[in-house]
Amino acid sequence: MSIVVLYGGSRTGGNTELLTERALQGLTAERLHLRDYAVQPIHDLRHAPGGFQPVEDAYDALIDRVLRHDVLLFATPIYWYGMSGHLKNFIDRWSQTLRDAQRPAFKETMAAKTAYVVMVGGDHPRIKGLPLVQQFQYIFDFMGIEYGGYLIGKGSKPGDIERDAEALQQAELWRQNWQAEHGELVFVHLEITPRNAEWKMDINEMKLPESLHALLALADAVMVTDSGHRIVAVNASYEQVTGFASAEVLGCKAGVLRTPYTPVATYAGMRDALGAGLPWSGVFTNYKKNRDLWHSSITITPYVAGGDAYFVGIFRELEGLESGTYLDEARALRVQRSLLQVLAISCEIRDPGIEAHLSGVQTLTEQLAKRHNERMKLGLSLEKLSHLANSSILHDIGKSGIPEGILYKPGPLAEYERRIVEMHPAIGVDIVEKIFRELDDELFEQELSTARNIIRYHHERWDGTGYPDKLRGEAIPLEARLVSVVDVYDALTSKRPYKEKWSKADALRYVTEQKGRQFDPDVVDSFLLLISEETA
Repeated sequence: MSIVVLYGGSRTGGNTELLTERALQGLTAERLHLRDYAVQPIHDLRHAPGGFQPVEDAYDALIDRVLRHDVLLFATPIYWYGMSGHLKNFIDRWSQTLRDAQRPAFKETMAAKTAYVVMVGGDHPRIKGLPLVQQFQYIFDFMGIEYGGYLIGKGSKPGDIERDAEALQQAELWRQNWQAEHGELVFVHLEITPRNAEWKMDINEMKLPESLHALLALADAVMVTDSGHRIVAVNASYEQVTGFASAEVLGCKAGVLRTPYTPVATYAGMRDALGAGLPWSGVFTNYKKNRDLWHSSITITPYVAGGDAYFVGIFRELEGLESGTYLDEARALRVQRSLLQVLAISCEIRDPGIEAHLSGVQTLTEQLAKRHNERMKLGLSLEKLSHLANSSILHDIGKSGIPEGILYKPGPLAEYERRIVEMHPAIGVDIVEKIFRELDDELFEQELSTARNIIRYHHERWDGTGYPDKLRGEAIPLEARLVSVVDVYDALTSKRPYKEKWSKADALRYVTEQKGRQFDPDVVDSFLLLISEETA
């Protein structure tokens, strides 16, 4: 395995570089700091009569060095939801190389590689980095490059990344995975090229032990690999499920179908078990030949026959897994939370301060719900509390349908303007119902029910004078009563385009005054207790 790192940052020893070097510790890699090279921006001459013209800069030398390696590691800070200018400039020039007569096999050569991405941002990077994750997916799909995975870290000031335990743990898993089997990348895609054509021919001529032929007769998809994890046999069910004919995969590494959606920890656990001579079971999300995703439960068993060592993998398709990734319970909750955050922020992106408000509401709602549940002995499950916190961020999603001139008007609203603003709960419910209907996924069923109640009813008042339905008292769903207090408090203590910031003391005084009028008295008591505990 040969690695090249493309550093896109402009800071020497920055957080992105520190995190990347953690993943590379003990490995040999060529490091290219793009900031040190003069690369001209792309001058798009694709449709000009003479096409692209030669450019005198460092790009050709850089791309030649990149092409020598098997694994590409892109490392970039997150800038405005995207990659750094240095890295974007370099990748843009690929468009010219694709039409370069001196490199006619450029795309084919790149398609034989595996790419990984490390990105670091200072402000909600695991939300703001998601568009960049998808951008790299599009780039790699177009080039035919295998997307090995991505790693997102949090860090703004120099050295901040050292406090991101989750990112450091993920980097360590990458390092272990890359160092496995004497530095070879475990289960990395191996193209059938002239370099291994001889090996492929040997595989076709290999006579498998009779006992392995019996396993290939199973109804489930079966793959047999040698001790080096190269495929030596697959059965008819495997061909049917994946779309690959046997002749297309023999001689390839077992990871020919690998996607970035199977957690790195899954591969690490598999490697440890098989390395100890033990069978292993887990769940993979792999590609089919047509690039559709294939979710399967797999059991891999070490097997000795005829004096040779093999690994027998038996796959069973899992139709119930959501498209794109295998999720255990903890990971499902993280995905739910992240997706709902992205949805909420994207729908209210016109407000420059909205992300801080939404994040504040979500965090404080989570704390209040737990405190109120304990104080009132409501017996709400952890799952219910999680759904409530996740969905709270969507409370004002309907404001995306309100004209800016009304929504951010600094003075009093006219009666007709007030009525338009009061439409946003109904608009919000309509938005989430349409989106969740498209998702058609049981992962979000509970979120939909909870989100609907929060969105529609968080402007209802305890005394029945709120909107849109003038519900009174406990007829207002509990989740809406909780968010109502938090939303008002956070809005009052934040500077917005149409109002100045209140002090926390003034905001708490207002909440107290509205006890039994605007807000549920019990919820107010829990809220005041929570705030007093935090400031004690």
